[in-house]
Amino acid sequence: GLGGTAAGLAVGGGLTAGEAAATVFGHDLAYLSAIALTTTSDPDPFDERSPSMGRVATTWTLAGLGGYAVGRLYAGNTDHQVTVGDVETLWLTAGIGALAGATSVADAEAEPQTQAMAMLGGALVGTVVGERTLVRRRDLTPVEGQRLALGAGAGALMGIGIGVLTVGEVEASGSLALGFATAGAIGGVVLTERYLQPSADAGRYAALSRLRVDPIAIASTVTGRAGRHTLLSFTF
Repeated sequence: GLGGTAAGLAVGGGLTAGEAAATVFGHDLAYLSAIALTTTSDPDPFDERSPSMGRVATTWTLAGLGGYAVGRLYAGNTDHQVTVGDVETLWLTAGIGALAGATSVADAEAEPQTQAMAMLGGALVGTVVGERTLVRRRDLTPVEGQRLALGAGAGALMGIGIGVLTVGEVEASGSLALGFATAGAIGGVVLTERYLQPSADAGRYAALSRLRVDPIAIASTVTGRAGRHTLLSFTF
């Protein structure tokens, strides 16, 4: 625990809030992906009596560490700015993708392994779609990210309600119910994003746009003119 804390402080030094959130997102997504993949060979990976439990736990840990690295590289090398709200949005679109994946196998009486893989595939696709359509285009604040999630939840509930009204309560179950919920969640995100109109992405070095250099003050300082001169200013 202390070693992990020390490593986190060392690695996280100098990160923006968005970069730190993206790094943690990479860990969590990789860790959950490893758990889902494990279920394909072991239906009950959480059974502590299993002789392979130690190996499985090690695999999960290594996957999480790899996710940390990928998340950090993504946040540090992408050409657009990554905010905390952007990362919240990635979680949202991953969740919607997982819901869509569950829809595809809900009525197939699939094994838990198949369900896990379907949801994992959907979550990964949802992450990519969210990154391409929202994160790259917008600089979302945490509040805006939360409102998008609220819009998605409301849309999902409305989708289920529309399904019940359209085809009846009995028929609107299983994959049909999840399909209506998925469509409603997507619609909720689209409408909420249009309502909020988040700021357009300002680029990776957006903070530099708030830095102002006063050439007159610099010239006055160089020539030795008396008085107080503000050479640089930064607007928060």
